[in-house]
Amino acid sequence: MLNRPADVHDRDVLRALETHWGVVPRQIGYRAVGFGSHHWVTEDHFVTADPADAGPGLDAALRTATALRDDAGLDFVIAPIPTRSGSMLAPATDEWVVHVAPRLTIVDSTEYGPHTDPEVVEVVRAIHDATPDASQHAAREDFSISDRDELEGALDDLDRPWDAGPYAERARVLLAAHADGVRRLLDAHDRLVADVPTDGWVVTHGEPHRGNVFRTTDGWAVVDWDTVQLAPPERDLWDLPADCHARRRELYRLRWDLTNIAVYVAGFARPHTGDLNDDQSWASLVTYVDARRRWPHLV
Repeated sequence: MLNRPADVHDRDVLRALETHWGVVPRQIGYRAVGFGSHHWVTEDHFVTADPADAGPGLDAALRTATALRDDAGLDFVIAPIPTRSGSMLAPATDEWVVHVAPRLTIVDSTEYGPHTDPEVVEVVRAIHDATPDASQHAAREDFSISDRDELEGALDDLDRPWDAGPYAERARVLLAAHADGVRRLLDAHDRLVADVPTDGWVVTHGEPHRGNVFRTTDGWAVVDWDTVQLAPPERDLWDLPADCHARRRELYRLRWDLTNIAVYVAGFARPHTGDLNDDQSWASLVTYVDARRRWPHLV
Protein backbone atom coordinates (compact mmCIF):
# COMPACT_ATOMS: atom_id res chain seq x y z
CA MET A 1 0.00 0.00 0.00
CA LEU A 2 1.27 3.45 -0.88
CA ASN A 3 -0.19 5.18 2.19
CA ARG A 4 0.57 4.25 5.77
CA PRO A 5 -2.44 3.07 7.79
CA ALA A 6 -3.84 5.71 10.13
CA ASP A 7 -4.38 3.36 13.07
CA VAL A 8 -1.17 1.32 13.31
CA HIS A 9 2.15 3.06 13.91
CA ASP A 10 5.84 2.23 14.02
CA ARG A 11 5.67 2.03 17.80
CA ASP A 12 2.90 -0.59 17.60
CA VAL A 13 5.00 -2.74 15.26
CA LEU A 14 8.09 -2.32 17.43
CA ARG A 15 6.16 -3.32 20.53
CA ALA A 16 4.79 -6.44 18.80
CA LEU A 17 8.29 -7.43 17.64
CA GLU A 18 9.73 -7.12 21.13
CA THR A 19 6.79 -8.74 22.94
CA HIS A 20 6.15 -11.69 20.64
CA TRP A 21 9.44 -12.29 18.81
CA GLY A 22 11.96 -10.95 21.32
CA VAL A 23 13.35 -8.66 18.60
CA VAL A 24 14.48 -5.10 19.36
CA PRO A 25 15.39 -3.43 16.04
CA ARG A 26 17.75 -0.48 15.87
CA GLN A 27 15.61 1.09 13.14
CA ILE A 28 12.28 0.58 11.40
CA GLY A 29 10.68 2.10 8.32
CA TYR A 30 7.40 1.82 6.44
CA ARG A 31 7.72 0.18 3.01
CA ALA A 32 5.17 1.27 0.40
CA VAL A 33 4.87 -1.97 -1.60
CA GLY A 34 2.09 -4.30 -2.64
CA PHE A 35 -1.65 -3.80 -2.43
CA GLY A 36 -3.80 -4.91 0.50
CA SER A 37 -1.34 -5.42 3.35
CA HIS A 38 0.98 -2.88 4.98
CA HIS A 39 4.71 -3.49 5.43
CA TRP A 40 7.63 -2.36 7.57
CA VAL A 41 11.31 -3.27 7.37
CA THR A 42 13.99 -3.44 10.03
CA GLU A 43 17.64 -4.21 9.51
CA ASP A 44 16.85 -7.96 9.61
CA HIS A 45 13.11 -8.45 9.21
CA PHE A 46 10.17 -7.78 6.90
CA VAL A 47 6.96 -7.18 8.85
CA THR A 48 3.46 -7.39 7.38
CA ALA A 49 0.28 -6.05 8.99
CA ASP A 50 -3.25 -7.18 8.09
CA PRO A 51 -6.67 -6.51 9.60
CA ALA A 52 -7.29 -8.73 12.60
CA ASP A 53 -10.38 -10.30 11.03
CA ALA A 54 -8.12 -11.90 8.40
CA GLY A 55 -6.42 -13.89 11.15
CA PRO A 56 -7.87 -17.44 10.85
CA GLY A 57 -7.49 -17.73 7.09
CA LEU A 58 -4.13 -15.99 7.13
CA ASP A 59 -2.86 -18.31 9.86
CA ALA A 60 -3.77 -21.36 7.75
CA ALA A 61 -2.03 -19.89 4.70
CA LEU A 62 1.15 -19.14 6.65
CA ARG A 63 1.17 -22.65 8.13
CA THR A 64 0.95 -24.02 4.60
CA ALA A 65 4.00 -21.98 3.63
CA THR A 66 5.82 -23.31 6.69
CA ALA A 67 4.99 -26.88 5.68
CA LEU A 68 6.31 -26.24 2.17
CA ARG A 69 9.60 -25.05 3.63
CA ASP A 70 10.02 -27.43 6.57
CA ASP A 71 8.22 -30.62 5.52
CA ALA A 72 8.69 -30.48 1.74
CA GLY A 73 12.17 -28.94 1.99
CA LEU A 74 11.56 -26.06 -0.43
CA ASP A 75 14.26 -23.61 0.62
CA PHE A 76 12.98 -20.91 -1.73
CA VAL A 77 9.75 -20.63 0.26
CA ILE A 78 10.10 -17.59 2.54
CA ALA A 79 7.82 -18.71 5.34
CA PRO A 80 7.07 -16.66 8.47
CA ILE A 81 9.25 -16.66 11.55
CA PRO A 82 7.10 -18.04 14.39
CA THR A 83 6.60 -16.08 17.58
CA ARG A 84 8.20 -17.24 20.81
CA SER A 85 4.99 -19.19 21.52
CA GLY A 86 5.00 -20.81 18.08
CA SER A 87 2.23 -18.71 16.53
CA MET A 88 2.33 -17.37 12.99
CA LEU A 89 0.61 -14.08 13.91
CA ALA A 90 0.60 -11.65 16.80
CA PRO A 91 -1.51 -8.56 17.57
CA ALA A 92 -0.06 -5.12 16.92
CA THR A 93 -3.27 -3.34 17.96
CA ASP A 94 -6.86 -4.46 18.57
CA GLU A 95 -7.52 -4.07 14.83
CA TRP A 96 -4.25 -5.32 13.30
CA VAL A 97 -2.13 -8.47 13.37
CA VAL A 98 1.43 -8.84 12.13
CA HIS A 99 3.67 -11.61 10.86
CA VAL A 100 7.40 -11.54 10.34
CA ALA A 101 9.76 -12.91 7.69
CA PRO A 102 13.51 -12.53 7.18
CA ARG A 103 14.59 -9.49 5.18
CA LEU A 104 16.07 -10.54 1.83
CA THR A 105 18.82 -9.11 -0.35
CA ILE A 106 17.26 -8.91 -3.80
CA VAL A 107 19.45 -9.07 -6.91
CA ASP A 108 16.84 -8.60 -9.64
CA SER A 109 13.77 -6.44 -10.18
CA THR A 110 10.62 -7.01 -8.14
CA GLU A 111 8.65 -4.58 -10.28
CA TYR A 112 5.14 -5.92 -10.71
CA GLY A 113 4.42 -7.96 -13.85
CA PRO A 114 4.36 -11.52 -15.25
CA HIS A 115 7.45 -13.70 -15.42
CA THR A 116 8.92 -14.84 -18.73
CA ASP A 117 11.74 -16.90 -17.19
CA PRO A 118 11.04 -20.65 -17.61
CA GLU A 119 12.91 -21.29 -14.35
CA VAL A 120 9.99 -19.73 -12.52
CA VAL A 121 7.71 -22.39 -13.97
CA GLU A 122 9.96 -25.03 -12.40
CA VAL A 123 9.80 -23.23 -9.06
CA VAL A 124 6.01 -23.14 -9.24
CA ARG A 125 5.76 -26.79 -10.28
CA ALA A 126 7.94 -27.74 -7.30
CA ILE A 127 5.31 -26.12 -5.06
CA HIS A 128 2.59 -28.12 -6.79
CA ASP A 129 4.57 -31.34 -6.44
CA ALA A 130 4.86 -30.74 -2.67
CA THR A 131 1.08 -31.02 -2.19
CA PRO A 132 1.27 -34.31 -0.22
CA ASP A 133 3.51 -32.63 2.37
CA ALA A 134 1.76 -29.26 2.60
CA SER A 135 -1.96 -29.56 1.94
CA GLN A 136 -3.23 -30.18 5.48
CA HIS A 137 -3.72 -26.50 6.34
CA ALA A 138 -4.51 -25.08 2.89
CA ALA A 139 -7.95 -23.69 2.16
CA ARG A 140 -9.70 -25.01 -0.93
CA GLU A 141 -10.42 -22.86 -3.96
CA ASP A 142 -14.09 -21.83 -4.10
CA PHE A 143 -13.87 -19.65 -7.23
CA SER A 144 -15.35 -16.67 -5.44
CA ILE A 145 -14.51 -13.20 -6.72
CA SER A 146 -13.58 -10.72 -4.00
CA ASP A 147 -16.24 -8.01 -3.63
CA ARG A 148 -18.46 -9.61 -6.29
CA ASP A 149 -21.61 -8.76 -4.35
CA GLU A 150 -20.52 -5.12 -4.19
CA LEU A 151 -19.79 -5.08 -7.93
CA GLU A 152 -23.18 -6.57 -8.79
CA GLY A 153 -24.84 -4.09 -6.44
CA ALA A 154 -23.01 -1.25 -8.16
CA LEU A 155 -24.12 -2.52 -11.58
CA ASP A 156 -27.71 -2.25 -10.32
CA ASP A 157 -27.13 1.24 -8.92
CA LEU A 158 -25.90 3.18 -11.93
CA ASP A 159 -28.91 5.48 -12.36
CA ARG A 160 -28.15 7.84 -9.49
CA PRO A 161 -24.99 9.81 -8.62
CA TRP A 162 -22.45 8.27 -6.26
CA ASP A 163 -21.06 10.57 -3.58
CA ALA A 164 -18.80 8.40 -1.41
CA GLY A 165 -15.62 10.29 -2.31
CA PRO A 166 -13.68 12.07 -5.06
CA TYR A 167 -13.59 9.05 -7.38
CA ALA A 168 -17.13 7.81 -6.74
CA GLU A 169 -18.99 9.60 -9.53
CA ARG A 170 -16.17 9.03 -12.01
CA ALA A 171 -16.29 5.33 -11.18
CA ARG A 172 -20.07 5.24 -11.70
CA VAL A 173 -19.81 6.89 -15.11
CA LEU A 174 -16.95 4.59 -16.15
CA LEU A 175 -18.74 1.45 -14.98
CA ALA A 176 -21.95 2.53 -16.71
CA ALA A 177 -20.07 2.80 -20.00
CA HIS A 178 -18.80 -0.77 -19.65
CA ALA A 179 -21.63 -2.38 -17.68
CA ASP A 180 -22.83 -4.75 -20.39
CA GLY A 181 -19.30 -6.02 -20.97
CA VAL A 182 -18.66 -6.58 -17.27
CA ARG A 183 -21.92 -8.50 -16.90
CA ARG A 184 -20.93 -10.72 -19.85
CA LEU A 185 -17.54 -11.38 -18.24
CA LEU A 186 -19.25 -12.46 -15.01
CA ASP A 187 -21.47 -14.86 -16.96
CA ALA A 188 -18.47 -16.24 -18.88
CA HIS A 189 -16.58 -16.74 -15.62
CA ASP A 190 -19.42 -18.78 -14.15
CA ARG A 191 -19.66 -20.98 -17.24
CA LEU A 192 -15.94 -21.71 -17.09
CA VAL A 193 -16.11 -22.54 -13.36
CA ALA A 194 -18.85 -25.09 -14.02
CA ASP A 195 -16.44 -27.09 -16.23
CA VAL A 196 -13.57 -27.34 -13.71
CA PRO A 197 -12.96 -30.88 -12.40
CA THR A 198 -12.78 -31.39 -8.63
CA ASP A 199 -9.73 -33.68 -8.68
CA GLY A 200 -6.09 -33.14 -9.60
CA TRP A 201 -5.83 -30.03 -7.42
CA VAL A 202 -2.53 -28.93 -5.91
CA VAL A 203 -1.14 -26.42 -3.42
CA THR A 204 -0.91 -23.14 -5.34
CA HIS A 205 0.66 -19.83 -4.41
CA GLY A 206 -1.97 -17.76 -6.21
CA GLU A 207 0.12 -14.79 -7.38
CA PRO A 208 3.57 -15.91 -8.61
CA HIS A 209 4.34 -12.64 -10.41
CA ARG A 210 7.66 -10.76 -10.31
CA GLY A 211 6.78 -8.96 -7.10
CA ASN A 212 6.47 -12.29 -5.27
CA VAL A 213 9.02 -14.51 -7.05
CA PHE A 214 12.51 -13.08 -7.50
CA ARG A 215 16.20 -13.82 -7.17
CA THR A 216 18.12 -13.05 -4.00
CA THR A 217 21.74 -13.52 -3.04
CA ASP A 218 20.69 -17.02 -1.89
CA GLY A 219 18.80 -17.93 -5.08
CA TRP A 220 15.10 -17.88 -5.90
CA ALA A 221 12.67 -16.67 -3.25
CA VAL A 222 8.87 -16.92 -3.16
CA VAL A 223 7.14 -14.53 -0.74
CA ASP A 224 3.63 -13.30 0.13
CA TRP A 225 1.81 -16.54 0.95
CA ASP A 226 -1.52 -15.15 2.10
CA THR A 227 -3.19 -16.29 -1.16
CA VAL A 228 -2.11 -19.96 -0.97
CA GLN A 229 -4.91 -22.47 -1.73
CA LEU A 230 -5.61 -25.96 -3.01
CA ALA A 231 -6.69 -25.37 -6.60
CA PRO A 232 -6.17 -26.43 -10.22
CA PRO A 233 -2.54 -25.85 -11.31
CA GLU A 234 -3.70 -23.15 -13.73
CA ARG A 235 -4.30 -20.86 -10.77
CA ASP A 236 -0.52 -20.33 -10.80
CA LEU A 237 0.31 -21.12 -14.42
CA TRP A 238 -2.13 -18.91 -16.34
CA ASP A 239 0.27 -15.94 -16.56
CA LEU A 240 3.50 -17.92 -16.90
CA PRO A 241 5.24 -19.40 -19.98
CA ALA A 242 3.82 -22.85 -19.24
CA ASP A 243 1.65 -25.38 -21.02
CA CYS A 244 -1.68 -25.78 -19.27
CA HIS A 245 -5.38 -26.36 -19.92
CA ALA A 246 -6.61 -23.57 -22.22
CA ARG A 247 -10.07 -23.04 -20.71
CA ARG A 248 -8.79 -23.06 -17.16
CA ARG A 249 -6.05 -20.63 -18.18
CA GLU A 250 -8.77 -18.36 -19.55
CA LEU A 251 -10.80 -18.79 -16.35
CA TYR A 252 -7.99 -17.54 -14.15
CA ARG A 253 -7.05 -14.72 -16.48
CA LEU A 254 -10.70 -13.66 -16.53
CA ARG A 255 -10.99 -13.97 -12.78
CA TRP A 256 -7.93 -11.74 -12.35
CA ASP A 257 -9.62 -8.98 -14.36
CA LEU A 258 -12.96 -9.36 -12.61
CA THR A 259 -11.38 -9.33 -9.16
CA ASN A 260 -9.58 -6.11 -9.96
CA ILE A 261 -12.76 -4.52 -11.31
CA ALA A 262 -14.79 -5.62 -8.29
CA VAL A 263 -12.26 -4.54 -5.67
CA TYR A 264 -11.75 -1.09 -7.20
CA VAL A 265 -15.44 -0.44 -7.81
CA ALA A 266 -16.26 -1.50 -4.26
CA GLY A 267 -13.56 0.81 -2.93
CA PHE A 268 -14.95 3.80 -4.81
CA ALA A 269 -18.53 3.01 -3.79
CA ARG A 270 -17.43 3.21 -0.14
CA PRO A 271 -16.18 6.37 1.61
CA HIS A 272 -12.66 7.21 0.38
CA THR A 273 -10.37 10.24 0.44
CA GLY A 274 -8.63 10.24 -2.93
CA ASP A 275 -5.22 9.29 -1.54
CA LEU A 276 -2.33 7.70 -3.43
CA ASN A 277 -3.88 4.25 -3.16
CA ASP A 278 -7.09 5.59 -4.69
CA ASP A 279 -5.12 7.21 -7.52
CA GLN A 280 -3.47 3.89 -8.32
CA SER A 281 -6.79 2.04 -8.05
CA TRP A 282 -8.43 4.43 -10.51
CA ALA A 283 -5.69 3.94 -13.10
CA SER A 284 -6.04 0.16 -12.76
CA LEU A 285 -9.84 0.26 -12.97
CA VAL A 286 -9.67 2.22 -16.23
CA THR A 287 -7.50 -0.57 -17.66
CA TYR A 288 -9.41 -3.62 -16.45
CA VAL A 289 -13.00 -2.44 -16.92
CA ASP A 290 -12.65 -2.11 -20.70
CA ALA A 291 -14.00 -5.57 -21.47
CA ARG A 292 -14.41 -4.98 -25.18
CA ARG A 293 -10.71 -4.25 -25.56
CA ARG A 294 -9.42 -6.95 -23.22
CA TRP A 295 -11.96 -9.68 -24.08
CA PRO A 296 -13.17 -9.10 -27.63
CA HIS A 297 -14.07 -12.77 -28.15
CA LEU A 298 -16.37 -12.72 -25.11
CA VAL A 299 -17.93 -9.27 -25.45
